Amino acid sequence: MTATFGVVMPLFEAAEYVREAVAAIAAADGIDRLEQVIVVDDASTDDGGARARQALADFGLPGAVLRQPRNLGACAARARGFALARSPLIACVDADDLCAPGRFVDALERLGDPKVQMVGGDLVMFPDPRHPPAHAALPFSSDHRIRMPTRGEEIAASLVFHCPVYASTSTFRRAALEAIILPDVRLGEDWLLVHRIVQAFGVQAVANTGSVLMRYRRHAGQLTGNAFLDNSGVLGVWREILQQALGIDASAAELELHAKFSPPSGIPKASAAEFERWRAWSARLRAAAVARNYVPESLARHLDAIEHAIAPDAMARN
Repeated sequence: MTATFGVVMPLFEAAEYVREAVAAIAAADGIDRLEQVIVVDDASTDDGGARARQALADFGLPGAVLRQPRNLGACAARARGFALARSPLIACVDADDLCAPGRFVDALERLGDPKVQMVGGDLVMFPDPRHPPAHAALPFSSDHRIRMPTRGEEIAASLVFHCPVYASTSTFRRAALEAIILPDVRLGEDWLLVHRIVQAFGVQAVANTGSVLMRYRRHAGQLTGNAFLDNSGVLGVWREILQQALGIDASAAELELHAKFSPPSGIPKASAAEFERWRAWSARLRAAAVARNYVPESLARHLDAIEHAIAPDAMARN
């Protein structure tokens, strides 16, 4: 029997975008397998909930719009949607993003492997000219494809440095949620969700399709609008991953060093002193990966690439 899927969409202050988002769902391939769209309005002050309800009706999509009594953040809104989803597979879509034509069929095909619990894919970031992001010079502020690693080992290694499966590209088995504790954070919940699935099921449980699943709109109202410049909001994510995956209890100074030189933040060159600190930290990460047998070869490749990228110019020439 062909598995059906549901869509969970958190909605907050996205009235001007949500109709486009629903239209893109309706236009995607494989929509005949869609059971329901659950839109969770996270106490918006605009009329996004009403617009979402009208769009579902206009495009003939089954589903419902629910409203949170107060704003709790996208993570809590998604969790409410997950709890109500009855489909065996759940796809996440954000209310200000646009599904690519293969958003669902590419992910569902990869989930045909029973070992795989969660799938993501590539995305293209594009700016909203009406509300440009505050930091327009950031590397992903113009049309730019973000290519994610496809193999479980590379995804697991990437988790140590950045989120390798964005929420709006993720599709997973509802049953997998029963084996983990859902994150409860304001920033980085998709990152922690991937990590916890890897911890529960192993590296073979996660994959990316290698195809573009989503067009990700960059605009001034995003919670992550400054995330590529200021990593302080996700230091707790790094702390959990480093502790559980590698057994490292990182200090505040170590977390700040790790955040500064972890891609894809636009890695700066290190000073000579920072570079030596990084090399010592890198050696600790490598040793922990070997001791824990946490994808040591893949992690070493990431660390080699970072060391090459951040080396001060004088050292890079030697």
